[in-house]
Amino acid sequence: MRITTARNLPGKKVISTDGEEVGNLLDIEFDTKTGKLLYVIIDPNENFAYRNEKLKTDDGKIKIPFDAVMAAKDYVIVDKKFLVTTGQK
Repeated sequence: MRITTARNLPGKKVISTDGEEVGNLLDIEFDTKTGKLLYVIIDPNENFAYRNEKLKTDDGKIKIPFDAVMAAKDYVIVDKKFLVTTGQK
C-alpha cells in the first residue's frame, strides 16, 4: 500500500476516469468529529463543461464526494460517474 499526505494533494491535476482534465485539486473537506473524508474541492479548467450543476459551488469551484476519488499520486483520478450524476454511484 502506498501512502500520501493531504498536504501533497493541493495543486495536483484532477482527471476523470475517461481521461478528461477536470482541473486542479484545491482542498479536501472532512468531518472534524469522525475524521471521515467528505469532499474534494476542485478549481475547474476553463474549458471544463459542467454536466451536473449540483457539483458547482457559488464561487465556481467543483465539490465532489470523496468516494469519487479512485487514485491519488501524480494525478488525482475521479470516477466520471460523479461528474455526470448527482454524485451517487
